[in-house]
Amino acid sequence: MSEDPAFDDEFRIALDTIPTLVWAARPDGTAEFFNMRWLDYTGLTADEARDWGWVASVHPEDTKVLADTWNTIIGSGEPGEAEARLRRADGVYRWFLFRAVPLRDEAGMIVRWYGTNTDIERRRQAEQRTQRAERQLRAAIDTIPVIVWSALPDGTNDFHNQRLLSYTHCSPDQVRGMEWKAMFHPDDVQRYIETWAKSVATGTPFECESRLRGADGQYRWFLARAEAMRDEFGDIVKWYGTNIDIDDRKLADQKNIEVEKQLRAAIDAIPVMAWTCLPDGTTDFVNQRSLSYTQFCREQMQGMGWKAMIHPDDVQRHSETWAGSVETGSSFECESRLRGADGNYRWFLARAEPMRDEFGNIVKWYGTNIDIEDRKRAEQDLRTAHADLAHAMRVGALGEMTASIVHEVTQPITAIVISGGACLTWLNKDPPELDNVRTSVEQMVDAGNRTGELVQRLRVLAKKGDAQKELLQINEVIQESLFMVERELTNHSVTTRLELTSTLPPLLGDRVQLQQVIVNLIMNGVDAMAAAVNWPRQLLIKSDQDSSDRVIVVVQDSGIGIDPKDLDRLFDAFFTTKPDGLGMGLRICRTIIEDHGGILWASRNAATGATFQFSLPTETQRPI
Repeated sequence: MSEDPAFDDEFRIALDTIPTLVWAARPDGTAEFFNMRWLDYTGLTADEARDWGWVASVHPEDTKVLADTWNTIIGSGEPGEAEARLRRADGVYRWFLFRAVPLRDEAGMIVRWYGTNTDIERRRQAEQRTQRAERQLRAAIDTIPVIVWSALPDGTNDFHNQRLLSYTHCSPDQVRGMEWKAMFHPDDVQRYIETWAKSVATGTPFECESRLRGADGQYRWFLARAEAMRDEFGDIVKWYGTNIDIDDRKLADQKNIEVEKQLRAAIDAIPVMAWTCLPDGTTDFVNQRSLSYTQFCREQMQGMGWKAMIHPDDVQRHSETWAGSVETGSSFECESRLRGADGNYRWFLARAEPMRDEFGNIVKWYGTNIDIEDRKRAEQDLRTAHADLAHAMRVGALGEMTASIVHEVTQPITAIVISGGACLTWLNKDPPELDNVRTSVEQMVDAGNRTGELVQRLRVLAKKGDAQKELLQINEVIQESLFMVERELTNHSVTTRLELTSTLPPLLGDRVQLQQVIVNLIMNGVDAMAAAVNWPRQLLIKSDQDSSDRVIVVVQDSGIGIDPKDLDRLFDAFFTTKPDGLGMGLRICRTIIEDHGGILWASRNAATGATFQFSLPTETQRPI
């Protein structure tokens, strides 16, 4: 401790009391005073620390730097500071902040230096941890395979990771500020700057695709993105961004675009209308064939605009069928008429299948419209030919049943003549027997009605025309058919047994056509039993409902049966087992039943004979 009277006891006590290491030095920098806290901390005595003895308490690695700094401060005559480690009395070093301030006299000359040593060990450890974390973060940022950068709130760059420097071979100074513009492709730089400036001005996230020049002079596509970091007041304090190499993706996209162009050209060239729809059923693409046929533009066909080209009578059915497929994800198929550019409608078959992802979700519908106008006309022509042939066969059947017809008509006519004669006889009585006259007249009326009914049925059977479907009871049709062939059954000694279910629901059908089917099946059975000599000729006609509630009609005979090899060809056109047959009867019967939504089939009986049966949907089962 100095003997300088300036350090009186009161001042010394104050310096020893404050919780900081305090010291004083002469103008030349040699120490002359240390407070008690300093001496207690270092374990040195005042004499050991005086002059330059205090240096012994400084960490060897810090001694030279601290001494040089102290000499610099002395030479400048200005306050200064330095950091160094001081050894504690127990030998542990801790970081301290050395600060020194000159004391000058009235002439401005330095008469003493006063200083403090403040323990900053915790701060230094925190700084070291922060520095280690920053180094680790910087290493991580430099290592990740992405260009990382940051910018100040005004948009000027203040950091780029090593990835950018390695890619461009630029120095940090060459990409700092706004110098980074030189890295961009000339065709992209203006767009990039404008997009970045807009984000900086508005604070909105930044995103832009552009090309960056590499060290080899080649450009690659990068996706730049940036987000703003804000303080607690919402003010931007920094921008953090990345540039991700998307060159391979861009090349793949370009290839996909080329492939899509080629595919679209191929789809436009195929002679079929092709289209795609989104999962909700709205159209998002139609090929050129569709546009050429309708003369619609693509915008008119988007969404649900395609409905405008469908015939008014078909649009509801088509729309409901399509909606059902979209809802269930099932395959779509519908026939409807589409209007062409000339205003005429043609029949098309529309089909579509869903494409699904790996989870089974529909991602797209792919469909086609195929022109079936010629096929529809051919089907119509074939139906007309079938109708004409069926009519011819009905007329032929009438010819074959001429004897029966004459017999049936003769009976009521004879009855009329006899009743008329009896009527005259009763009238000639005196007085006339009016009760008997009335009875004869009623008999004449009944006979006339039977004649008219017979003629009407024969007239309907011989009539040519389109199918006239109505609600009818199949049992009534069976009874009417039996009436027409009653004479043939009698002439061939055929016994008929009826098993008709009385509770059958009505069905929608053409009475004459169904009569023709039943008459044909009955007559086939009669012909099959013609050779039966040693066993009874029995015909069973049944009506019932199957497990699906469809109406079934069965015609079973006890004839010669069906040769197994003929069973599969029985309903083929022009196939017959009769020497004088045309081979069209059963074919026409099957066509009639199928036109009614039903099925006609045949089978061999276990004993003798064959069974023909058909099923028809009831009125409530028919599709809308």
